[in-house]
Amino acid sequence: AYTTWMLNFDTVFLYTKAIGLINNDAKAGDKKTKTVALQFFPEGGYMVEGTRNTIAFKANYNNGLPFDINGVIKKQQTGEVMMQVQSLHDGMGRFDLDIQANEKFYLEWMDDKGALQQTYLPNAKPTGVSLKLALVKNDIVFNLVNKLPKDSLHILMYLYQKVFYKTDIAVSPEEPFTARVPVKTLPTGIIQLTVFDADWQPVAERVAFLNNNNYLYGVTIKNTETSTKKRGKNTIEIEVTDTIASNMSLSITDAEMNNEADASTIVSDLLLSADVKGYIHDPAYYFTSTTDSTLKANLDLVMLTH
Repeated sequence: AYTTWMLNFDTVFLYTKAIGLINNDAKAGDKKTKTVALQFFPEGGYMVEGTRNTIAFKANYNNGLPFDINGVIKKQQTGEVMMQVQSLHDGMGRFDLDIQANEKFYLEWMDDKGALQQTYLPNAKPTGVSLKLALVKNDIVFNLVNKLPKDSLHILMYLYQKVFYKTDIAVSPEEPFTARVPVKTLPTGIIQLTVFDADWQPVAERVAFLNNNNYLYGVTIKNTETSTKKRGKNTIEIEVTDTIASNMSLSITDAEMNNEADASTIVSDLLLSADVKGYIHDPAYYFTSTTDSTLKANLDLVMLTH
């Protein structure tokens, strides 16, 4: 689903919804063999030698469903065990790793069949920009370590394809740069931070989910007249704050058939699933609480792996 205006931007902004179908005539031999794949996602886009890198990972079956892993990071040259890592939520996790020149690493783990697997981390680059980002209270805090030949960097931040922050800075290789950007007044959505070099070539990028809880407002629903008879009359009143102009849709379903929590909702579709590429497992979970710190950390894993 899309409008003509949306075609001006990345295809990620075209709304896509998968609808599962049940085939009662399917035979046992029709099922595909399940396999597990593991991917690494360095924060900022790639790893840089001589810095402490944050690397996220995601393990999933070939049908997209998550697979939780537990393994160890080993140095490729010597087989030395560097650390133990495991999935934190839905097959996703993260770890920090100091990487020096010419060092290479791999993750040793067990797949769903109990077979030992070795997945190699991407090679670190000798030059580049190491980017770290965190949401701290009402601010975005980002840190840059510049390993490029030139000190000059350009920073842009976007929200809903609109630039809301821009700065030009000089960051020397000897001294990292840290900045705080207030975002309390912005709408809820996915923020994209891109770092450009002196020639305006993108060298690092990070997305983060900003949830200021300003997409919600109080609604009261009253059933003034109820009937479960065929063509029985039901009267429902929906009340909102007097000063809020509202445009609503109403869906009525059989409560006995829909007593399980939905994996996706209008909110999760509009604010999360529609704005990132790839499959997100149970996106509605990330909107079940506004105060749970674990939930927020898990949502940031989604941002790091998409």
